[in-house]
Amino acid sequence: MSLVSPYQQSETLSPHPPAEALELSARHLDRMMGVDSGAASLAEKLGGGVVGGVGGVSGLQDRDYPAVGGSGPESLALRQGVKVTRVPLPAELVEHFGHMQCNCSMGLFTGVERAWLTIDSDIYVWRYEDGGDLAYFDGLADTILNVAMVTPKPGILQPHIVHLLALSTPVEIVLLGVSFSGEEMQLVPEPLFTLPADQLHTSCLVGGVGGRIFMGGRDGHLYEFCYQHQEGWWGKKTTKVCHTSSNLAWILPGFLGSFAEEDPLVQIVIDNTRNILYSRSEKGTVGVFDLGKDGQSMERVVNITAQKLVEEASRLAATVETGNLKPIVHLAVVPVDEDQMIHLVALTGGGARLYLTTTTSSTDTRPNTLRLLHVRLPPGFSPSAPPQRPVKVHSGFYRSGLALLAASPAEAADVLWVVWSGTMPQGNTVMEGQATVPVEGHAWAMDEVVSTSKLDNLFLSSFSGRSAPCAATQHCTNARKLVVLSAQGAIMVEPGRPVDCLRQLLLDCGGPDSEAVQSYWALQGPEQATATALVLATSQAIVDRQVADWATRAFIILGGEPRLVYPGPTPGPPQYLSPGQQSFNPAIMSTPSPTYSTMGYHPAPHAEVQFSPRHNGLYLYLSRLLRPVWAAPLLSGPPDAPKSALSLPQLSALMSQLHD
Repeated sequence: MSLVSPYQQSETLSPHPPAEALELSARHLDRMMGVDSGAASLAEKLGGGVVGGVGGVSGLQDRDYPAVGGSGPESLALRQGVKVTRVPLPAELVEHFGHMQCNCSMGLFTGVERAWLTIDSDIYVWRYEDGGDLAYFDGLADTILNVAMVTPKPGILQPHIVHLLALSTPVEIVLLGVSFSGEEMQLVPEPLFTLPADQLHTSCLVGGVGGRIFMGGRDGHLYEFCYQHQEGWWGKKTTKVCHTSSNLAWILPGFLGSFAEEDPLVQIVIDNTRNILYSRSEKGTVGVFDLGKDGQSMERVVNITAQKLVEEASRLAATVETGNLKPIVHLAVVPVDEDQMIHLVALTGGGARLYLTTTTSSTDTRPNTLRLLHVRLPPGFSPSAPPQRPVKVHSGFYRSGLALLAASPAEAADVLWVVWSGTMPQGNTVMEGQATVPVEGHAWAMDEVVSTSKLDNLFLSSFSGRSAPCAATQHCTNARKLVVLSAQGAIMVEPGRPVDCLRQLLLDCGGPDSEAVQSYWALQGPEQATATALVLATSQAIVDRQVADWATRAFIILGGEPRLVYPGPTPGPPQYLSPGQQSFNPAIMSTPSPTYSTMGYHPAPHAEVQFSPRHNGLYLYLSRLLRPVWAAPLLSGPPDAPKSALSLPQLSALMSQLHD
């Protein structure tokens, strides 16, 4: 496998005055920032079928999953490293399982770093990182059906109420106030808002931006829990709105609806960057709802049945058995900063990813359809792949190019498939690594702990609103962390960044003097690998001292050397031109040289320096350190009263990166 390097630049071999040298360095930094900025988008990587609107399929070639099934140096160099940490359930919870009567469910509140468990009418909440801070609420008399942690509407509640815990039962839906005292989570025992269920049996709950709360019903309808501080015209603070029933439904006898076969809504997801809501039913029907430009309205756009989606997917992936393309087990939003054209990903029971859009052209500003653009098959479908592949996938997760599939090849235990492109060589196709993690029992819930950095907004602005590639921010961001919840406890899964994979490779090989490390440089591209090595070489962590030495050696040994390049042929003895002869070299000039009437001397052309990957990798690393502020104004405001465009925390974070 070989990659064409975009970094090779040359300069005339001559000394530069200080001012010119500084300008030359700035041009190098601009060029390196252009390398990161020019990374292909998700739609571009998936191919012309997405961009052209005709659809496509990938995952059938060995290059799509290059590390599958191999044991040689190239496979070692591309191996997806995953750190796994297991934390058991709090001991108090294990005792309560024995007293369960009929209903139990589990889930995650990653926004507040908590897990939850309902047993009949009681709910328990604890910190999944260490099993501490166990809290419970037993104020309900009926079985809890669904749970959600939502953001309250602004200006309604006291400032110390930062979240609302929504609990639905067959009788009512209640909202409890949530506050924090230091690290301790506290529940307000009395419900702040209560809504009578009125024959609504919820099948899912979710909160949106601005405090809206949506409910999926077992009757297949989409409802909204509306609440307000003051009592309304009818003396109620809370009301229930159905967004999917017809205008005449309220005058029809209720028993007429019972003849229709129910298809409960089991998932609701909201794209807060486009203000679009998606629903998924138990049978796989996907609904699209437009929340309006301000996110405060609601209009149904389209419903697409699972059968139609599978038919479209089978048309694109004609050589793949249809069973791998169904059922639809999970929906995930693709926000604007990840891709402009792709809006939604649907995961199937065979591990495939269906990439969809809600517009018919790039000029559309609001959703008007639901179209399949691309089918991405999981590991196991390429010619050289081993027989292992995800089967019986019952749930999943997707965010920013990382997919997590929970498969049940056996009844007693699940297997997690981690599929990600973040550690693969950058290119114009989707190349992914994969790893598997065993689970004791059934995976009940999974989600990502989204960590934020003070430099996030600056990086987003520097990439013109696009998410930065993992390699461009690995020096200042932590590894991604996913949490999977089972009856045995929490499993923290941390897929490695490129720097984590290089660290592990150096440890496994005992230094840079190995074929696998050399393959890493060749596969990743020497400039990218060198920039990654510099992250390790400059690490101040005590545990990285040996690895830092190895990374420094790799930087020197594998960083390459500069070369002298001559525009023309290799210079030899002075050449004399006889009368009437012409000298033409396209590398030097675009037109033939003039005809000489007398014998003359043709001087050798100037030598030029082709910079080494070590040089370019160093500039690439420096460009990533300076990128947040390189092209942005540092001052704002009027000339007579300027102020810093950066906040103090942003300046501190940036300076700490440069000093370290």
